[in-house]
Amino acid sequence: MAFRDLPVELQPKLLRVLQEREFSRVGGFETLRMQARVIAATNQDLEAAVAEKRFREDLYFRLRVIPIDLPSLRERREDIAELTDYFIGKAIREMGANARYISPEARAKLLNYTWPGNVRELENAVVRASLLAPTNTVRADDVELGRGDVRLSSSNPDNAASLTDLIARRISEMIESNGKEPRDLYQKLVAELEKPLIEIALERAGGNQVHAARILGLNRNTLRKKLTEHRIVPQKTLPQ
Repeated sequence: MAFRDLPVELQPKLLRVLQEREFSRVGGFETLRMQARVIAATNQDLEAAVAEKRFREDLYFRLRVIPIDLPSLRERREDIAELTDYFIGKAIREMGANARYISPEARAKLLNYTWPGNVRELENAVVRASLLAPTNTVRADDVELGRGDVRLSSSNPDNAASLTDLIARRISEMIESNGKEPRDLYQKLVAELEKPLIEIALERAGGNQVHAARILGLNRNTLRKKLTEHRIVPQKTLPQ
């Protein structure tokens, strides 16, 4: 029951059960022991409700033993891929869905959506696509998103794509570039990321290789080898 549905005058009864771990059934006389662990969840601001006298302070602190703040899905986008695979498997097990795989394009589409409905909206989208996909692979066209299909924009810092999103998008571009099965994808991607990473570390270190190696967590000799591989010439500047 949501706290807004529980009148303030009834909240002491819940508090007493939590404290004494005893209760009686409605119309009954026998006192029963509660043998359960209580997990309370809400999407409401309980601190504000306490301040507004809509939620008892003592009950709030009784429930708030080990608080866990779970950010919205848009703030933990690294979970989208794993959740997607889980929901596809669930659709196969429980509904006999034909689709067992998801294309990189479809994954990118899911990653680039803001998910105002959080995990429940993601589950609905993935299950629907799994059930309606004409082949055993969910394609981007099979993924139907809601009217709030607001995509991440770099112009808005609050909705800026995460590094994981950008890498996933770049991988998709590399796979689709020639329409053929990609080869040496791992090495190509590592090489593409490694050079700017080293250049930024050197700039940060003012061209000092020892300092740059420490920033990168690399051995100095390893850094020298990579400088040669990528044809990077360190420039001495004032460290940032």
